[in-house]
Amino acid sequence: MTSQQPKPVSVHPEATPRVTVGGRVRALFSDRDRDPSDGRPAALHVRAFRYAAGSGVAAAASEIMFVVAFGLLHAAAAVATVAAFLAGALPNWVLNRRWAWSRRDQVRVRGEVVPYVAIIVGALVITTAATTAANSLASGLSHWAATLVVDGTFVVVTGGLFVAKFVLFDRVVFARAHGDD
Repeated sequence: MTSQQPKPVSVHPEATPRVTVGGRVRALFSDRDRDPSDGRPAALHVRAFRYAAGSGVAAAASEIMFVVAFGLLHAAAAVATVAAFLAGALPNWVLNRRWAWSRRDQVRVRGEVVPYVAIIVGALVITTAATTAANSLASGLSHWAATLVVDGTFVVVTGGLFVAKFVLFDRVVFARAHGDD
């Protein structure tokens, strides 16, 4: 008897789920996400785990800044939200680009920086609107009770945007041409 090598699974391009981003159709799982031995997603789970860990670092920086700005310095909810976003944006960019997506090549301004900034500014607008609304609703509460309500809103909204940002970072900001991996 001879041992046979497992036959690689051929994934038909039409069977791959697709999404449209910025007018371009992208596969939800591209060839770079597939293990060549069996055709199943391989590197995606690693990027997702590293993104989650990096997001945890950015969230901690943002959370500390928010509590200091809103809770201790009595800044307006919108000001505290912007300060918190800025505190998390730099570590988020560095950890995502270098660790989660293993990018060490030259930064592409149009291909990476512009879409990244657009995504985080969109998230910032959504989060600022939510924390400002929560602050209005909490106006009759004590300062620390209002801080808990507004900060809770900040955490819930940024957490809710977590998955959407991962998909956009993976498919738009840090996407590579098929021959680059």
